[in-house]
Amino acid sequence: NHELWDAFSKTTFRARHGDGSIDIRVGVPEPEELASLLDREGESSWMFITGWNPDGRVREDTEGGERSNREANLLLCEELRRRGLGKIYEGKGIPDPPSDHPPEESFLVLGATESEAVELGGAFGQAAVVVGERGHSPRLVCSSSCGD
Repeated sequence: NHELWDAFSKTTFRARHGDGSIDIRVGVPEPEELASLLDREGESSWMFITGWNPDGRVREDTEGGERSNREANLLLCEELRRRGLGKIYEGKGIPDPPSDHPPEESFLVLGATESEAVELGGAFGQAAVVVGERGHSPRLVCSSSCGD
């Protein structure tokens, strides 16, 4: 879906750490703050993933829709911890204006491989996930649910 991929490319993936934040953009050189965090944590790869709005369908902007998104993200966080994946930082995918799409709560996961990102993205109904390796620009990759 071209519109969906276009939306991902027009999103800031912001992760909170300590007293600051890291802004990640697909195709833009790796932020210095991310490189420093990877070095500090002894990791070389990462993913940015969410459980919100599976299958690319925006859930109703109601209490029930937000609750089901939060529940999906909680399940994702539990799965990340169960798998023992690196350090996990809370974040948000924030669409560029003039989008009226609300930010999606997400996670920056250090130490995750691209194959883990693809598999987890598919398991949680995500069309794509953002991945990266130390020294390279972040990339958008199709998850295992992309062709469904």
